[in-house]
Amino acid sequence: MFGYIFEIPYVKIITCSYNPGAVQRYRRPFIVPCVMYGMREERLIRKDREIIMPWCSELGVDGEGAMNVYKEAIAKGMLGPRRAPIVIAACIYIYARRNDIPITIQELVKCTGESKAILERTIRSVGGSLPYQDPLIFIRKGLKRLNLPIDTPYQAELDRVRNDLGVPIRAAIILFLIARRENHSVKIRDAAGAVGVTTETLRKYVIHDGTLKEAATGLVP
Repeated sequence: MFGYIFEIPYVKIITCSYNPGAVQRYRRPFIVPCVMYGMREERLIRKDREIIMPWCSELGVDGEGAMNVYKEAIAKGMLGPRRAPIVIAACIYIYARRNDIPITIQELVKCTGESKAILERTIRSVGGSLPYQDPLIFIRKGLKRLNLPIDTPYQAELDRVRNDLGVPIRAAIILFLIARRENHSVKIRDAAGAVGVTTETLRKYVIHDGTLKEAATGLVP
């Protein structure tokens, strides 16, 4: 898509994201073309790519796929007053959810340095309704990171944990229970880090000896 910057004598009308200070005043009208994606110039898209690729590499997400989601967001006018990095981070998460890649908001915050509250709002605005993710993909991710057998049975633990919890925290609880059942010396912080949730959050649901708290079962002892 092409946008244009119209210059007329002593009056500037700018129809794309361009730095007015970089354009000199001219007495004769002329038109300057610039390649556009929605309302963002190609040169800025190239700068955005320099942000998104290292983040995707760290998180194990396909950079080109996330970049396409970002371009879609720009075309729909989702950038608006928002800073590009926060929209980029949101698009990485949206791509991951659409493709069943197990990354968490907490991991995204740690990687990008963005505010969790603002990031969550941006994800809702840009991504809308996202597909449900199976806890199994987070459990397998955790097992792999803890060097435990990927085919470790988990159904008994899954049945013990209430199903209205967020998928990542539910997976972290199950992972910790599995590790304790198999007599592995896995601590709460290990299980939390392996899935991508905070230690403080996981402590709300489990005790260090593998006992579930009421918050994890929904049952009053």
